[in-house]
Amino acid sequence: DNLLNKIEIVLHKTDGSLIICELSLILHDDVEPVMAILTIEDITLRREAEETMSRLAYRDMLTDLPNRLSLQAAQERAFIAWKEMSTPFAVIMVDLDGFKPINDAYGHGAGDEVLRVIGARFKSVNRSLDVAARLGGDEFAIVINNCPDGVVASQVAQRFVDSLSQPIILRRTRTVINVGASAGVAHISSGGTNAEEVLKNADTALYEAKSAGKNCFRLFSS
Repeated sequence: DNLLNKIEIVLHKTDGSLIICELSLILHDDVEPVMAILTIEDITLRREAEETMSRLAYRDMLTDLPNRLSLQAAQERAFIAWKEMSTPFAVIMVDLDGFKPINDAYGHGAGDEVLRVIGARFKSVNRSLDVAARLGGDEFAIVINNCPDGVVASQVAQRFVDSLSQPIILRRTRTVINVGASAGVAHISSGGTNAEEVLKNADTALYEAKSAGKNCFRLFSS
């Protein structure tokens, strides 16, 4: 039989850069004498292309946050953990206050810069075990894993509201932009037969926060 084995290795080039190579060893033990053929292929560009495609599929290109698809996967994982191991979780919906007029007043470039800053703040506040994603436009959401109750989820929501409400200074014009944030919180203990329903509960709480005067959060209660 012909036996094929493949492994990947990382090599250092003389200029210090790295390349990823795939080693293939084909063993022909059905002939005399036994033969072995070793091939080495540079697959660096292939791996880079695969990583790019993965980022396009699961990351928001403007903010580099996870996107809606990533959030849905995180929700499903959290809900499965709740069903199988009773691990509680919460979902926070976040909507920026006063963002829409920015594009009209300062242009889409300024709006994009504001969103990138907001994305960086999400990363700085977010815990490593949670997933903070941009859903599109000025809408964001966070899956809070291993969250014991609504009180803890509310504290997390307040941290996000406080961080996102800090002024943003545009780099070129030094214009000060004030963008607030409203948040809706839904803990799994308040109900939800599936992951999507928990997200809808958070959206309901977000509407209540908007109605309450914005720049605040509300906790969903069934």
